[in-house]
Parts: sequence; C-alpha cells; structure tokens
Amino acid sequence: MLTLIDAMAERYGMLPTDILAKATTHDLVVFDVAATYRQYLSDKHNKKVTPNTANSNDLQQMWDRVKTNDSKNR
Repeated sequence: MLTLIDAMAERYGMLPTDILAKATTHDLVVFDVAATYRQYLSDKHNKKVTPNTANSNDLQQMWDRVKTNDSKNR
C-alpha cells in the first residue's frame, strides 16, 4: 500500500501525505489497476508474461467446491 501511495504521489507531483489526505479509495484502485496493466503490457512486450496455467477442468473443480461449501453453510 505504501509503494502505491508513493508511486501515485510521484506521478502526480504531490507529497504522500497529500495523497493520503485527498485521494479516495476509488482513486487508489484505479491507479493500482492502471499500474498493474502497464506492468503486464511491459512484461508481455519483453516476453516475461507467464501464461495462465489453469485449465477448464481445474476451474470446474474449484467452482464445484465453492458451490458445495456454500450449500453446506446454508
């Protein structure tokens, strides 16, 4: 969280305390998503992106476990 605030302050030419005082949660989330996406694009360009290894069977098994646990809790 502190690195996010520091990066945001650096980008917008503000002190970190100004970011803490003025930024909303929405501002922080949008900045974090944008920074993460920029990093993803950079990694992709430099061929550093690791492919998603989850396959549909794994995802289905995870989903089934969630549904089973949810029905037990009701």
